[in-house]
Amino acid sequence: MVEPAGLFVVCIGLYVAYVARAIAARVGTGVEGRGSSGADVAMVRLVGGAIAVYGGYVLLTG
Repeated sequence: MVEPAGLFVVCIGLYVAYVARAIAARVGTGVEGRGSSGADVAMVRLVGGAIAVYGGYVLLTG
């Protein structure tokens, strides 16, 4: 049976990775007073990927 919480976490992680440029721009301008750089976008995508991987783990282990 598919664990609904794991599926939800996977979706959240993929969404974060998909909108990484917008998230990095918002965080960059709010915290440091500048726009997003490539490293900021990569960091947000890495976090989104980690969230998705954790969700996959929850899906597999139940």
